[in-house]
Amino acid sequence: MRLTNIILLILLSALANDSAAQQSTIIADFSKYFIDNKVKGCFVIYDMGKDQLTVSNPERCKTGFLPASTFKIINSLIALETGVATGKDFLIKWDGVVHDFTEWNKDHTLHSAFKTSAYWYYQEIARRIGEDRMKFWLNKSAYGNENLGGGIDQFWLKGDIRITPIEQALFLSRLVKETLPFAKLNQQLVKEMMLEKSSDNYRFGAKTGWAILPDSTNIGWLAGYILKDGKWYTFATNIESKGEMPGFQKIRRDITSQILQQLGLDN
Repeated sequence: MRLTNIILLILLSALANDSAAQQSTIIADFSKYFIDNKVKGCFVIYDMGKDQLTVSNPERCKTGFLPASTFKIINSLIALETGVATGKDFLIKWDGVVHDFTEWNKDHTLHSAFKTSAYWYYQEIARRIGEDRMKFWLNKSAYGNENLGGGIDQFWLKGDIRITPIEQALFLSRLVKETLPFAKLNQQLVKEMMLEKSSDNYRFGAKTGWAILPDSTNIGWLAGYILKDGKWYTFATNIESKGEMPGFQKIRRDITSQILQQLGLDN
């Protein structure tokens, strides 16, 4: 076989492999749920078995936002990988600073701080990790734009890091598959910390997030994974409102629940 033919075959094979590796995308309209709740937003779900994204409001789902407390997922992974936290029961004593959320005002373990989203605990974890190690693991994980600008103990709430809802869903799919650059045991532990519902044929794990921008815009998240009837999915719900909005924390869960019910992926 001539050399030119061999090169052509190699190129065609590479193109075929690249094409097969790309996710297919379905555009869906779940805008009703956001309109009914008087918020802007988008939703993305990734069917891991089909390698298929379903996206509502695709432009927003491709836009980067502060991860807020969804960053606790990777912050926990980095803490465990670096030995800053020795396990889910790793205890940090409360420093006595009173916070608006009363459940924060006590000693916390990694697990309890994750569940209550105790900001001060993860600030201390981030300080102990330090900028160099944090940057190393964000880069190695290809997490969002990997930008730590804004301070080691607050960049995920007020700084320069951004992640899109699509990136959230795909990052979580790597966590589910345990293919992130962390020890499998650490990935399994974080998945268990995320778990909220479990039955014989259903598992639901998630993490909330809420950032308030300087112009009083609220950015809310619910990102997580679903196992139903042996099939895995990851998702991200992103919402936005201006100024104070009663029930904002609950809305992200309500919208997610309504969409999952429509998709037949509730329990």
